[in-house]
Parts: sequence; structure tokens; C-alpha cells
Amino acid sequence: MSTTGGKNNLFYGVDAPWVTHTQYTTKIDGTLTVNTSDRTSNGSTDQNFALKGMQWVYGGLRMGGKSYYALDLSDLDYPRLKFHIDPTNAKIYKSNVNTPVNVPALAYMGQSWSKPTLAYVKFGGIKKLVMFVGGGYDIGFENSDYMQNSTLGSGAGVYMFDANTGDLLWWSSANATEARGAEAYTDASASSVNMKYSVVSQINAIDRDNDDLVDHLYFGDLYGQAFRIDLNNLATTKANFATRAVRLFQHIDQNDKSVPRFYEMPSFSVHRDEQSGLIGAVALSSGNRSSPLSGSLGGNQAGSTDSASDGVFVVYDKDVVNVALYHPTYALTTQNINFTDLNSNIATGVAVTGSQGWKYTYSTIPGVYKGMNELYALDNMLYINVFHRDGLGIGGSCGSGVKGDSYIYQFCLPTGKCPFSTTSLNTPNRVKVGAGIMGSGLGQAPDNSANQVGLIVSRNQTMDCTKSPNAPECQKFNIIPKSQPLRWYEIR
Repeated sequence: MSTTGGKNNLFYGVDAPWVTHTQYTTKIDGTLTVNTSDRTSNGSTDQNFALKGMQWVYGGLRMGGKSYYALDLSDLDYPRLKFHIDPTNAKIYKSNVNTPVNVPALAYMGQSWSKPTLAYVKFGGIKKLVMFVGGGYDIGFENSDYMQNSTLGSGAGVYMFDANTGDLLWWSSANATEARGAEAYTDASASSVNMKYSVVSQINAIDRDNDDLVDHLYFGDLYGQAFRIDLNNLATTKANFATRAVRLFQHIDQNDKSVPRFYEMPSFSVHRDEQSGLIGAVALSSGNRSSPLSGSLGGNQAGSTDSASDGVFVVYDKDVVNVALYHPTYALTTQNINFTDLNSNIATGVAVTGSQGWKYTYSTIPGVYKGMNELYALDNMLYINVFHRDGLGIGGSCGSGVKGDSYIYQFCLPTGKCPFSTTSLNTPNRVKVGAGIMGSGLGQAPDNSANQVGLIVSRNQTMDCTKSPNAPECQKFNIIPKSQPLRWYEIR
């Protein structure tokens, strides 16, 4: 892009999240390697039987383009490009094939924002390592009031590639009315599913029966919708790989000029309700990564722009845990649900029996608070990263500086109500993370116990956590394996 066209023509680099698939093997001296080992499988000196490790790396470009790449870094002295997925030209380039493969389905993809999800499935009866990514980002969403035109927009649905060869094995979206170069597809064009808007988040892949094979995919889009796709690893034909695509909800507030956008992967957890039994809790947080200051006039927003009333959405998925889910005549319970308002029920929570899920709105003024960065479901707790547009931030002498502040909000799953007291009857506990758009993660607990983890957040040095053990900054969670610190953080 031009460097003379101002902020709208800036250069973009490779700023998307990447993932690695690593398999170690041992050497004669006992050390680990991802390269070829000096040990052999039969104990001989024949290098044809040498043990081999693996380090494959996958990722996209985000604002830098639409492509996804796979690199073989098993031997760092000889790095190798495994394959290049090129939606712009609807082709897949492979390192061991001279002629690129034409795949028309790729033409519907947008910018490569999704962090790839690597997992195993049985596809056509054969176990494969695959890469799931969302359809991508439609550049039109750079405008806060953009309403994606399904006939012109890009980035809908989800794609599954062979993580070794790069082949498009399967895809699903409203555009997937035929294979278009894929080996299988799931048509999601029905009005009850409506999978025709940009999907930019990582795909949450769930193994329901601990057999090392993914059974369900969860994700949201940039048009207020969330989906579950059920995969059938027992299917012997590729055409029957996916059983169904289900729209869990579409949330459009008639009082807003915009719809919620889901930029982050939903969390998934399983809970047992005394009356309803097992349920899946699927949590999503909406915000606007493209226009974080958008919304009503005031604070750090100099002019009024469109924004949704952002919040956290929790779906009570009563189908995913049902043993009969894959039966041909199974009737779905959880699809196109309506939410119960948690803002007026946080003191009591939203009961699982008789309800389909709940929504908590961050602010009555659209755009002031937005969900940003990842959310975590951990031991019946739900932590949400939230950006306060009008927070103090860090001032700059030239009028720049850092706008707004970030917080971690604390809810309890599945009902939203915590068994301990919160700050007031109608608000959850929260703790400030810092200035600007910041996300908090999990690390060793503040006392550096090897068997406990906690949130990485600022802590008031005068705070007595023995008196407030359930405050977000004080909570600690036991873990069975002892954690091995590889990085450190400082509390300021």
C-alpha cells in the first residue's frame, strides 16, 4: 500500500496469531528434538529408521492480506513452506507440487484473522490432522455502521484444511451450496441458519467423548450470530462428515443502529444442573475491535457514531450433551434462542430450567463498554475482558496518549449468579487491568504456588485477600500438574 495516502493507506505486516504443532522425540543423550534424532526405531545405526520430530507452524496475515501459510520448521537450518492458501486467486500452492490447485470456495474468504485451530478428525474413515479457520474479515467492517451485504461481502463460515497437504477437505457457509473444489461441504444458506457474515475468531473445537477427535465447532460472527456445527467421526463417507449446522442465536436489538460483533472465540464449559442435568454453557462477548471508540457522543468519542449495546451472552446448550444428538430423528432444543436479561436478575441468576440463556449488557449507553480480547471459563467462573472507552487512559502532551481503560469482569456459571457477594445487587465484580485495550490471561498465582493459577492483573498491595478470597484479583485455582514457569510478569 502507499505510504503517501495517510492512515487509510498504511502498510500492514503479519500481525495475525499463529499456532504450532510440535512433536518431540529423544536423542541418545536424553535431550529432546523436533528434528531427526540420532536414535532409531530398531536400535540400529541405519538412518532410514531414525526417529523424527515435528514442528509445523500455521497462521495468517490479519490486515496484511487473506492468505494462510504452513511452515515446516522441524530443521531450522532448512525451513520449508508446506503450503500457501491464497483466497485472492482461489488457489492452494504446495511445496511438492509445481501446479497450484484451483479451489473456487476460497474466493469467498476475507482477510485471514482467525487463529488456526489444529485438531484431529476422522474424515472419510481416516484420521487426519486438520486446520479450522473462520471465513475471514470483510474490510467493510472498518466502518462502525457497516451492514454486510451478503451478496458482496466476504468471510462467511468455517473452513477445514488438511494440516499436512493444505487440501480443502470441508467447508460450511451460506455460500457452500456445492463443493466448489472442496471434498465435502455443509450448506448453511437456510434462513434458520443464515451463515453469511464474517467469521474472524478462532474456532472452538470440542471433543465430547475424549477420543482425541473433534465433535463440535463453536463460533460467532460479526452480525450478532453464534453457531454450533456437529461433526460425525463415525461417518465412513466424506459427504456425511458434518451432521448439521445450528444457529444458536441471532441478537439484534431493535433500539440499536448496529448489531453485536463477536471477534473472539466463545468459551465452552459443561455444568450439572439439579433439575435439568448436564448442559453446555457457551459464552460470547461482543465488542468492536475495528472501531473501539465508536458509540454515543461523550468521553473519548468526539462525534456520535453507531454502536451496539455490547455485552456477554451465555447460551444453555441442552443438545450438545444429549447422547441421542446424532440420531437421525433427534429434535433440537437449543437453536435460535431468546435470552433472559441478567442485568435485572444478577442477584438471583437465570435458572437453567425454563430458560435458554442470559445476556448481561455492559452499559445502557451503546459503545461505552466493549468486550475485547479473550474470555475464560474456569471452575464455574467466567472472566470477560472489557474495554471502557471513556476511561482515564494515559494522557499525552500532544493530545495523543492512550485512550480508555480495560477491566476483567467476573461472572459465575452457568446462571450468572455467584455464591459469594458481588459489588452490588446489579453489577458483577471487576478489576482494572490497565490503560488502553489490554487483555489479561492466566498465570501462576500471586504467591507463586506451583500448583495454583490466577489472573494476571494489578493488585492493590494493601488488599487483604484472606478477607476477599473471591475477588477476581485474589482468586486462586488448584491444578493437578505442577506448572513450569517459562515467562515472568511484574505487578505494578
